[in-house]
Amino acid sequence: QDAGRSTGIVTVTRVTHASPAGTYAHTAERHWESDDDINDDGGDPDLCDDIAEQLVLGDTGSKIKVIMGGGRQKLTPKHVDDPEGGDGGKRDDDKNLIETWINQKKLLGNASYVWHRNDLLAVDTTNTEYLMGLFDWGHMGFKVDNDVSNPSLREMTKTAIEILQKDTNGYFLFVEGGNIDLAHHLNEYRSALEEAVEFEAAIEQAVSMTDPQETLILVTADHSQPIVMNGYQERGSDVLGEWGERGEQ
Repeated sequence: QDAGRSTGIVTVTRVTHASPAGTYAHTAERHWESDDDINDDGGDPDLCDDIAEQLVLGDTGSKIKVIMGGGRQKLTPKHVDDPEGGDGGKRDDDKNLIETWINQKKLLGNASYVWHRNDLLAVDTTNTEYLMGLFDWGHMGFKVDNDVSNPSLREMTKTAIEILQKDTNGYFLFVEGGNIDLAHHLNEYRSALEEAVEFEAAIEQAVSMTDPQETLILVTADHSQPIVMNGYQERGSDVLGEWGERGEQ
């Protein structure tokens, strides 16, 4: 941003979750995603802005052109119903940060807000300068759950690059396959593997749309996880199965 380049964040977790928040927010506690979270801990949201507020109103967050992931609950008040039913927003301060973002960005250029995969796929990226897509009340679902309202990480990555690459100064895009981590926490190894495949597809999409002579793509993990494939399984073994010595099931 200091160099005048466009920026974007794409994740399948809440957009206020720890890893995406690390690109735009400062906080004393990673779980202070809304003012309700701070209040529940006995803190003062007037002394430490919650992460969602920093995303929409902060010096760095307000300049982000593309925001996609889950977490509508952290940006809407408690009296606002969620478009997919169920629980409403979580905010205590009556701020609807989604509406605030829309109103601000429409003053700056062509802006769109979407919450369903079909609407994302219909976005005219050639004329869109700002895009916010919040596809779930909380984290987006695992790929194996086949939630039709959620786009894939590859689809979100493609849309983000199409919008950001119009900047002749260049751009920075953060893409997180955060459900790999969440599946590991739940010991859902099939979901974890499927999410890793989804992450690979997003990387492949980014590689296909960029020139390695002018675009640097970094792929990393922020920490290890409990599910590993070790031992002496024979080649071709079912990685979802249970194995004993030397590949004996």
